[in-house]
Amino acid sequence: MHNVEKVLVFVGHEIPINPIIKIAENFDIEKRVIIVELDPLGLISKKYNVDNRLSAYDISQGEKYSNVVTLMENNRIFLLPGNINLTKLEDGAIEKIILYLKEKFDYILITTPPHQHSYILEVMQFADKTILTATTDKMSAYFTDKFLSIFDKLTDDISLLTMEENVENNIYKTLMKEFNHLNKVT
Repeated sequence: MHNVEKVLVFVGHEIPINPIIKIAENFDIEKRVIIVELDPLGLISKKYNVDNRLSAYDISQGEKYSNVVTLMENNRIFLLPGNINLTKLEDGAIEKIILYLKEKFDYILITTPPHQHSYILEVMQFADKTILTATTDKMSAYFTDKFLSIFDKLTDDISLLTMEENVENNIYKTLMKEFNHLNKVT
């Protein structure tokens, strides 16, 4: 059984996965990391050509994680893909999934689009840190504004990370700064 050290939640319209993988690579080499894609569109899975016929939804239905996750990097970074079945998650399913994964992994990095408010609050209750990512396009600005207005009481617990296209190195540096600050606080 693993003692989860951190649960980080990334909320955004199109979350850049490369900086998240870089962060995961910087965790202790002995630690197991899972990236949980809670996006019904499965954009991360599609980008990496990961089989996403099964998802977190299937874990909530009793499927073993080893049948669902895909090994991404260095025999310790895994991806739990997203798919359309995530729209069928019932109340309490997110808690069940996260508690199950806490037994298997040291770090849980969760990605979710901002328009999935039906379970964002449930995800955020497990977060050591929530990072809202936003680009400068109109759709991202709309969802960022809507997200912050819905969750205005939680804004002290949310970091806003804005980015431009093709600046993944700067995103990575900013995220690492956030993560290092979190480690000092906890």
